[in-house]
Amino acid sequence: MNYQIPSYAPINGLQVAYETVGDGFPLLMLHGFPRTRRSWQRISPYLKERFMIIAPDRRGYGDSDRGAPPESYNNAMLASEGIGMIDKLGIDTFMVVGHDKGMPTAARIAADNPDRVRGAVLLDGMPEGANVPRPPMHLSCKHEDTPPLTCGVRSSRTPRTMSMRNSPK
Repeated sequence: MNYQIPSYAPINGLQVAYETVGDGFPLLMLHGFPRTRRSWQRISPYLKERFMIIAPDRRGYGDSDRGAPPESYNNAMLASEGIGMIDKLGIDTFMVVGHDKGMPTAARIAADNPDRVRGAVLLDGMPEGANVPRPPMHLSCKHEDTPPLTCGVRSSRTPRTMSMRNSPK
């Protein structure tokens, strides 16, 4: 993918911009916030020999239309647009990748379409679900003498060994 002029597909009343590259097994790649379909440019050269990469600009991002009311950005609508893209391209079975805000959408697509989705890769996102509370985020730097580069944002669920903080000496 090298900054192509996007193609457009009419899905759920919007024009959704997308790019495809490669000839292999279909791989729907859903970007996160605040990214676009171009997020996948650096890895697509390594994937295009084995996969046909389908990279849409999700609703409200990049060159795709913005949906009006805010309720239209729910995960069910976003998942239906992912499946709509696959259907417009005439694809039966595929794999899906979701990064960040694209992760819950990819998970929903996989869960709702087990007969079509052959695999899912869920990257760098928080598990989503009904009534799942999100833990507060806070800086892990607690000492004035801690160098700034060793500070990191931690969740109360993040194991101590996973923080960006230096190990005690």
